[in-house]
Amino acid sequence: MSQAITIIDPSTIVRQGLVHLINNKTDYHVISDYDNSYRLFERFESDDTDIVIAEYYLPDINGLDLIRSIKSKNSFTKALILSNISSDSELIKLYQSDYDGYVSKASGLNILVRALDSITRGVRYFDPSVLPRVNKVLLENDNHNNLISKLTKREKQILNCVASGMSNKEIAFECNISERTVKNHLSSIFLKIEVSDRTQAAVFAIRTGLTEL
Repeated sequence: MSQAITIIDPSTIVRQGLVHLINNKTDYHVISDYDNSYRLFERFESDDTDIVIAEYYLPDINGLDLIRSIKSKNSFTKALILSNISSDSELIKLYQSDYDGYVSKASGLNILVRALDSITRGVRYFDPSVLPRVNKVLLENDNHNNLISKLTKREKQILNCVASGMSNKEIAFECNISERTVKNHLSSIFLKIEVSDRTQAAVFAIRTGLTEL
């Protein structure tokens, strides 16, 4: 039996294009399309949507919250994100979420159909053209976590101070230690996280979430 699809995308051209392609060139059929999630959830319980194809960047909700909302209303409905996610952090969050599928808008109809076929069988699908980016970030995160694990509690405190732009004198006052001890700690920190100066150390702290601006 053909799977029923609902499309959510703020672009009328994108929605119309997907409706035409899916209804005329695939074994799936579109039963509704909306420009925001509010209209979807108004009718969600009264229609027979099997798969929701949605843009990640919607005007009223982000992709992750949309997936959670869909799953909370009907755990059997599949959620496929069709979008160009530019942020690595957002891409990783999606990859680690309860998504069913992700396809880049830069991909062709064959990839979209492959994704639909996969999630219909209950197998998650992530666009292979984007996987190298995901793997690169995950490997970097693993490496960062390994480096962070080498730091002592005091070193993490001092690294946070460096990321906040504090001088050695200010760090010494904040941590109730001597400036000489601060310098010794910084030398140890630079060695452990494999950086050569304060700027690189601050960037490391911010990128890995050790500190928040």
